[in-house]
Amino acid sequence: MAASHLDPLLAEAERRAVALVLRAHLDWTLGDVFEHLYNGPRGPALRQVTIGELLDDPEGEALALPMDGGPLIDRRRLELAKRAHGANFDDYLYRVLAEAEGDVAACYLTARVGGPPWKLRKGLKRLIEAGKAERKGKTSTTRYRALDAEAP
Repeated sequence: MAASHLDPLLAEAERRAVALVLRAHLDWTLGDVFEHLYNGPRGPALRQVTIGELLDDPEGEALALPMDGGPLIDRRRLELAKRAHGANFDDYLYRVLAEAEGDVAACYLTARVGGPPWKLRKGLKRLIEAGKAERKGKTSTTRYRALDAEAP
């Protein structure tokens, strides 16, 4: 993955991680937070967190640690992808494939774009037919990867 793609992902992950830490420390005072804003190494990320973000995630996590060893799961993108259809869903699916390092299984994709199995299969079929993805293997050994991963 090119550094130009990686930097914004890391910055967004850091900003969301800071929001998670703030939500987990309800005993911290605004003075504690302001001290970190100006003197802490996470100050730039902390300055971008909104009050709405702190209150808007009652389930607890905007990012989730996956069970598959892959990168953090962006729950906001997951929820948007679940509601997407057709070409819009395919765009989310392709982005996840393009961000993945190497070949991935269907369970990896489902954890990041959600939806029923038929929706994932149809999206993957469209991407393969369009020359944007490749399928390898059969049944439980099936893996997918993005082709032309430089395209967003």
